[in-house]
Amino acid sequence: MKRVIIYALLFCLLLPISVSATSLWDDKAADIYKDKVASEIGDLVTIIIVEKSSASQKASTETSQDSSLGAGPGLGIFDFIKTFSLKYSDKNEADGVTVRQGLLNAQITARVIDKQPNGNLVVRGLKTININGESQEIEITGVIRQRDIKADNTIESIYMSDVEIRYTGEGVVGDKQKSGIFEKIFNWLF
Repeated sequence: MKRVIIYALLFCLLLPISVSATSLWDDKAADIYKDKVASEIGDLVTIIIVEKSSASQKASTETSQDSSLGAGPGLGIFDFIKTFSLKYSDKNEADGVTVRQGLLNAQITARVIDKQPNGNLVVRGLKTININGESQEIEITGVIRQRDIKADNTIESIYMSDVEIRYTGEGVVGDKQKSGIFEKIFNWLF
């Protein structure tokens, strides 16, 4: 019985040495009072693409030119030449109007691929949709500021810098939109 008491006393004396306390909070853990938005390489952010562009150009040109030349008696030795006159008039008018409009609405989730020294994030996203043999692909790259990212981890494309958006499609409908060989030759000739 003495042995058990001695072992129990030794255990109680050695127990505080092997026990260490740690904090309940981890510095790397997410802040419980703040929504988690993209901030590091590999994080995801949803980009809401709302691009609308419109351009128009109008040109108008008007030119005119009048020329006349006349000769007749009274030129000395050339008095035998009959009176004649030449008149030339040229007038050109041209008007031209060019109008171009574009609209693209989409949502795409992009990955942070680089973090710049000033804290801005470089993002890239790719989305491919295949429906009935038609393939559509949206690719976006650009630079975003962390402060422009909303609490739900989204950002509108108008807040992106150096943004490049590619929207391409392939398939039966896209093939019908391309010019045929004879049409290309005819357009080249005329």
